[in-house]
Amino acid sequence: MRVLIAADGKTLDSAIAKRFGKAQWYLIVDLETNRIEEKLPNVKPEDHHEVVPDAAKWGVAVIVTGNIGPRSYELISLHNLQVAHARDMSVRAALDRLRNRALKILDAPTVRKNVEEHELLLRGRRAQFAKGGRTGRVKTTYSSTTPRGQHHLQQYGGRGH
Repeated sequence: MRVLIAADGKTLDSAIAKRFGKAQWYLIVDLETNRIEEKLPNVKPEDHHEVVPDAAKWGVAVIVTGNIGPRSYELISLHNLQVAHARDMSVRAALDRLRNRALKILDAPTVRKNVEEHELLLRGRRAQFAKGGRTGRVKTTYSSTTPRGQHHLQQYGGRGH
């Protein structure tokens, strides 16, 4: 059986990628012989979905990854492939556990947001910090019935500071 593994390197001793879309390499491995048949670099992380239809054509039955988003999971399911969940282990250890049926086969994505959505959110937060902004809930008005609110109105003349 052929397996596609999302990995951080291109050897059997490499770590499993934490997310399918963030993998540095996609390895196609023969499960019986533990031989790497193909090493596909993830050159364009935004186009990581291109590897899924190709994997289905090459006879891959299972995709092994640390986590997977909803869009990737849906695409993998459309191609009748299974996703095995392997976290914090090497490719070799994941293959051994898959062979012994010790890896969980997923029936839903493990994360709520896609890689792209997550990157946009992080980019926005980084920009906010770069401007000196604060995150979290910020109170912008004071009640005029409290002493602090009265002082605020007197000090700033109700100009919305």
